[in-house]
Amino acid sequence: ITSIKTFNEKNEETKVFSSEEAITFKIKYEVYKRVENALIGLSIFRMDGVRAYGSNTRVDGIPNFVLEKNGVMELTFPCSGLLQGKYYVDACLATGIADMIDYFDTTAEFEVYNIAEDIGMIRMPHTWKRTDS
Repeated sequence: ITSIKTFNEKNEETKVFSSEEAITFKIKYEVYKRVENALIGLSIFRMDGVRAYGSNTRVDGIPNFVLEKNGVMELTFPCSGLLQGKYYVDACLATGIADMIDYFDTTAEFEVYNIAEDIGMIRMPHTWKRTDS
């Protein structure tokens, strides 16, 4: 893994997002020899080290693949749900279930600002219902 960059909905590289805005992570990698049974993962951490979210291609149902050429893997969150704060990401390239080939940590720092007034780390979809008795 050679770089991880953050992009907005207009495919513009940026490091500042609204909590309701899409975030795309572009994970650039170089292949020096063929990699069988590959998977790529990414975790988002708040600056205090608390993991906000993590997944990989296998967990998300994408079959492991072969890497033979340099390339870019994109991961897009249509609405991140992250609330105001500063974050960074870790990414990995592994084979099989989790045999690590490369680990790129504490990189791609970005900031989220919150339009609403809710608090915490993530915005969880929800509804309120009041019933008079």
